[in-house]
Amino acid sequence: MNNQIRNQSPGKISFSDDKVVRSGGPNLFYEIPAEEIKVIGEFTTADGPWFDDWFITIITKDDWYEIPMDASGINELLDDLGKRLGTSLKWELVGSTKWKTRIMYPESAMGKDLYKLVDVGPKSLWYWIKKIFGLQK
Repeated sequence: MNNQIRNQSPGKISFSDDKVVRSGGPNLFYEIPAEEIKVIGEFTTADGPWFDDWFITIITKDDWYEIPMDASGINELLDDLGKRLGTSLKWELVGSTKWKTRIMYPESAMGKDLYKLVDVGPKSLWYWIKKIFGLQK
């Protein structure tokens, strides 16, 4: 799981040499070869406006990567990657203020949920107290 950079600066994202490249300043976060991409989706959370709350997710056979939608170059990435994959990668969850997900690629799964939330149940009395007062979802 490649979620460790989720809370860092969004950095820069690009499509170069048939790879998705994410960097921040002089640091290379990762490169994803286009032929390894299995699924691309988008999701939103209720974390905005103070925290990133809208992401692109790229899933490969062995890993997954979250890219904040405010990463520099995100529009160009979606255009270039869409051309490479032979599809149109268009976002639809702009303006959502709650948890929503959808698959953008492959076309056979387009529009289906990218993630499903599963309620694993409360683990403490504190959870229920917060839930009663609207402090817990």
